[in-house]
Amino acid sequence: MTGKILVSACLMGHAVRYDGRSKPLVHPAIDRWREEGRLITICPEMSAGMAVPRPPAEIADGATGEDVLAGTARVMEITGGDVTA
Repeated sequence: MTGKILVSACLMGHAVRYDGRSKPLVHPAIDRWREEGRLITICPEMSAGMAVPRPPAEIADGATGEDVLAGTARVMEITGGDVTA
């Protein structure tokens, strides 16, 4: 049995990045998985209610994604907005 593969929508050519663009990933494996119907595309930011375009955001103070999930770090827009939630 072949499983499904979750992949970011911007990597699949959808214009959902913060800047309203995409960043397509070209690779033979992606082509094969697409033909096999295995890919599921999602934009985590849009799923969280963020708009396109939107200000760029980064995890603050050199922390990690694990820190954010543990509640010990914040995700901040360059405009100062806190988008951790």
